[in-house]
Order: sequence, then C-alpha cells, then structure tokens
Amino acid sequence: MEPYYNRIVRRRLSPLRLARKMRRMYRDWDRLLGRLPRDLRDILERFTDGTLTVHLDHRHLDPIINRLVHGIIGAALFLGSSELWSRQAPPIIGGVSVFGALGYVASLYLIWRLLRAVRKSGSIDSSD
Repeated sequence: MEPYYNRIVRRRLSPLRLARKMRRMYRDWDRLLGRLPRDLRDILERFTDGTLTVHLDHRHLDPIINRLVHGIIGAALFLGSSELWSRQAPPIIGGVSVFGALGYVASLYLIWRLLRAVRKSGSIDSSD
C-alpha cells in the first residue's frame, strides 16, 4: 500500500497541479470581483424601486409536512392517552380511563393512516 500512497501524495502535491488549481481559483475570484459591484447595484436598485422579488421553489413539501404533523399529533395523543390511562383519570369503566382509551384509539387511527399513506407513496428510501 505504501508505494500507492506515496504516488498519490506526490501526484496530489505536485507543483503543476497546484499551479493549475491556483490559476482556476484566480480566474474564479477575478470573475466574481468583476461582476460583484454590478450585481449589487442591480439588487439595490430593485430593492429601492420595490421590484425585488424572491422566488422560492419547494417541491413536494405539502405531503411531507402533512406526514410530519400527523406523526407528531399521533405521538402526542398516544403519550397523553398513556398518561391518562396509567393514572386512571376519571371517568373509569372497568378499571380503564375512558379518555385514555379513546385517545389510544384516536392515536392508533392517525398512525395507521400515516403508515398507509407512506406505504402507498412508495419506498421510504426512494430518491424522488
């Protein structure tokens, strides 16, 4: 492995490679500094005219937020119902807190809907 490592290090630190990299960096900085004043002037003019607009493009954000909210509400309802059930909060029927049991049912329904929506949309690992 050592000969390969030494060859890679020599290639990476070669003066020719470093000179090319410095030339590219100089070109990029020169281009940036040449355009920066003009671009800043345009932005400031649009800002003072009131014509500056910012367009944000979010893709598929609504379903993601819906699922996140469903998950948070389902988890909170499940935890609250557990607390009611474990402390046997009145009204109690057969040793079970009514509101605790109703909360469990509601939370299980929300979580079931969430899991069904995830399953219908496809794989969790998809890159889409």
